[in-house]
Amino acid sequence: MRQIVSDPMSAIEKRSIVISNNAGATSVGTLYVKQFGARDRVLRALAALGLVWLLAVLAILIPGLHFVLVPALLIAGPVVAFRRFRITAQNERATGACPSCGKEFSLALDSDDPLPLSTYCPPSDDPIQLLDGSDATARA
Repeated sequence: MRQIVSDPMSAIEKRSIVISNNAGATSVGTLYVKQFGARDRVLRALAALGLVWLLAVLAILIPGLHFVLVPALLIAGPVVAFRRFRITAQNERATGACPSCGKEFSLALDSDDPLPLSTYCPPSDDPIQLLDGSDATARA
């Protein structure tokens, strides 16, 4: 199941995931993925470029190290901006019921956390795995 919820800057997509534990018990959950449009991607890239180049300007004030830092940061700016521009979506959080304890949880995810993801249930600290809903149905 995929559902898209829009806000002015980006779209949040809800994806169905499967939450499993080591004993093989499963439950259904929801993964919230932020989708970036072209405008958002450009703004994020420009912000990254501006931040790195600001650091380059500030590095001018560091005697001795400025001979290395300023050129390195001037080169790193476009690289960081390009990598940031290529990001079209990022995982935000996962919600669902723990298959071990049955309690509902909401788990904040890092932007680069891929599925399947092994983690721990926040309420009970039991090991769980978050699987993409389409992958889990293909395995069954």
